[in-house]
Amino acid sequence: ECLKFLKEVQAGGSQNLSGQSFHQSGGVLNLFTETTATFLKVLKSHTDLVTSGQVSEELEKLHISIIDSNPSLQNSSTTDSSASNGFPKDVEDEANNIFQDMFHDKIPVPNVVQRLIRFKESSVKR
Repeated sequence: ECLKFLKEVQAGGSQNLSGQSFHQSGGVLNLFTETTATFLKVLKSHTDLVTSGQVSEELEKLHISIIDSNPSLQNSSTTDSSASNGFPKDVEDEANNIFQDMFHDKIPVPNVVQRLIRFKESSVKR
């Protein structure tokens, strides 16, 4: 599911998260692009859990393709996010837990994206 989401972001997102066609606004597409680096970082840090060589190879190709088409993500995908963004440890821990749950299919990718949208639009800045 994560690779599918990243491929849709890379392709420009021709479908919304419920599967119905729509025209993405720049804000939503930007949010998807911003979360891409985090998705890639989490997936790449857990490649030892991926038993399929084909999936690992597909992830690496997708990573290269996304970085090539979004140079602004190059630094964010290679640096430690806690050092580069200055988020408090509790925020980092919460984000890691959310992505762990998503990675282990405890919560679906669309729910994570909706949660990220709510966080971004929240008046509570952390």
